[in-house]
Order: sequence, then C-alpha cells, then structure tokens
Amino acid sequence: MKLQRTIHRFALTAALVILGAGCGAPKEDSGESAETRVPVVTQRVTARDVDFTVTTLGTIKAWREVVVSARTSGRILELNFEKGDAVRPKPAGEAERSENGVRPLAVLEQQEYKLRWLEAEAVLTEAQRSFERSKRLFEQEGVAESEFDAVKAQYEVAQARRDLAKKAYNDTVIYSPIAGIVVARPVEAGEFVAPGTPLATVADVSKVKVATSVSELDSPYVRVGETYAVRVDAFPGRVFDGKVIYKSIKADVQTRSFPIELEVDNADGALGIGMVARVTFVLRTAPDAIAVPLDSLVYWENTLGVFVVEQDDTAAFRALTLGERSGDDVIVAKGLAAAEEVVVVGQERLRPGSKVTRPDEKRAAPADDESAGTSEVPESAP
Repeated sequence: MKLQRTIHRFALTAALVILGAGCGAPKEDSGESAETRVPVVTQRVTARDVDFTVTTLGTIKAWREVVVSARTSGRILELNFEKGDAVRPKPAGEAERSENGVRPLAVLEQQEYKLRWLEAEAVLTEAQRSFERSKRLFEQEGVAESEFDAVKAQYEVAQARRDLAKKAYNDTVIYSPIAGIVVARPVEAGEFVAPGTPLATVADVSKVKVATSVSELDSPYVRVGETYAVRVDAFPGRVFDGKVIYKSIKADVQTRSFPIELEVDNADGALGIGMVARVTFVLRTAPDAIAVPLDSLVYWENTLGVFVVEQDDTAAFRALTLGERSGDDVIVAKGLAAAEEVVVVGQERLRPGSKVTRPDEKRAAPADDESAGTSEVPESAP
C-alpha cells in the first residue's frame, strides 16, 4: 500500500509540473516568422519570329558512285589500288601509261590484242593503196564506178576493223572515270575477267547527298534551292548546310512520302557513306509571336495555362488560348503579354498567391531593430 501511494504522488507531481509550464506567460516573438517560398525557374517571354519545323531522318550517299568494269576479256596483270585509295581519271590527251601521269586502276594481258591491232594496220595499209590506185584510174575513167565503189568500201571496212582492234588493245588499260575513293575491290591480280566484270567501285565524296523524305502535308513548303540544317550523331553540335537539289513529284507508294535529296559540302571528308542524318526543314514562320515551352503548361481548376511571377514575387495563374505547336514550344494566341515572367520549372507546386524564389537570388536575413543602421563590428580576439 505504501508503495502504491508513493507512485501516485510522483505521477501527480509530474502532471502539475507539465501543466504549470503550459500555463505560463507566452514567449516573446524572437523575430519575423519565416516566409515559405517555392523555388522556381522562370523565363521571360518575348515577341519573336517562331519557325514551324519538321525533322526527318535521312541517309548520306556519295555524290557519285561508279562501278568500274572490264571492257574486254583477259587475265589481270596489274591492280594498282587498294580499298580506301584515292584515284583520278586520266586527263584528256594524256598518253597511255605516261610515266608522270595517272596510274591505271588495272592492266589486262595485252599481247593478243596488240597482234590483232598490228594485223589490222597491215590490212588497212594494203586497202589504202588499192583505194588510191583505183581512185586515180576512176578519175581518168580507167575503171567503172561500181569497181571503184567496191574498192572504197573495202578500204572503209579495213579502217573500221583497225579502229576496233586499237580500241580493244586500249581497253586492256583501265582508268577510273571519276576522281574519288575506292570503296570496293572484288578481284585480285591474276584472275581472268570477262567484259562487264566489276573491278572496283569508286565514290566521289567531295560532297555528298542526303536522301530523305517529307509527308504530303509538308512537301509544299520544301523548295528546291533552299538550304536547311543537317545534323549527324557522329558530330554532335555541328550543323551542316544542306541545299535541296531534288524534290520528287511522285510519292512513295508504301510510305506516301515524297523523296528529297540535299547537297552537302564534304571537303574535309567528315561525312561517310551510310551515316544517318537528321534534316530540319523550316516550313513557315510566324512573325512577332509569343510562345511558351510545352512543359510550362499546367491545369488549374480545369483550366490550361501558366504561372507567371509578378513584381512582388507572387505567383499568378494565366489562362491561355493556344495556337500551333512549334517543336517544344507552343504559340500563345491570347492570355499572355510580352515581357511577363513565366515559371518553367517548379510550377506544379504553385497556387495563385504563392511566394516564389529563384535559384540565383540571395535574400538577406531580416535585420534586428537594435542593429538596424549600424555596421557589423568584428569580434576582438580573446
């Protein structure tokens, strides 16, 4: 019993102490109450020209790509190139296999073709003599016209056969028809090739083509001769100028899109065949328009709009009438004026009347009455 009374007295004493502390005089306010502010990022809107664009994927192709083939049959004696080598065509009028000139891509065995050429030259020489003798006699009325015509025909046939034999001989030496880079070499020296056998593929990449397409709705706005931005993933941040050189008037039957080709300078060789390109076409421009980022839009009481920051750092909601979309922005038809400060990050936490703060603001703490107007004096060393 004595132990229970002791416990009850201790509990009653503790309750009285707590009650007395709660019923004391109120504490003085040590200062201004802290104001809750919502951190936001803002963007001041301006009237500007807004471009309506569409971005399409395309493939980079060589400006020209030529398959160099054998024009006669024979065994390959020489192959003077490797894949990746730069090659040039033979200048007009340069002698065959000039010591200081352009080396041929390939040389086929020539002996048989040279003998045929020499034989045709000999036959032509004899036919020319017969023609000249018959011509003199014909002029002196020594032979009939029909006999002269027959001799003349034989001479012309001999000329044609000589020319064919010479051409066949010259065709054993093969040059690239264009300047470019060898991208394929499907044969090796020593192989026997027939006419039409591919020997090399040469690509001119001093400039390239970008093959892409646009929808039927966008096609009318793309114009031949106009320049548009071309980007590739291999060179982030770099923009190439692409000039439209071709726009098809016929849609692809499967995609219902219209093929487009653009010319891009590639003097530094940065762009490779087969790279994926992104072409941004500017279809039209809205002058002096006000636009806001799509991400800044919010719903407040079932109304679409944005939050703006007024001069006293108070958030206010603006209901908007929106126009067309341009990329990540949307044009505002009604509800927003130029120079207003729109909240683009943090708007989800706002309501009309909320106080805001920006990350770059440095707000000073409220000064005490006693220290107002006095300079801060550093503490002296103990």
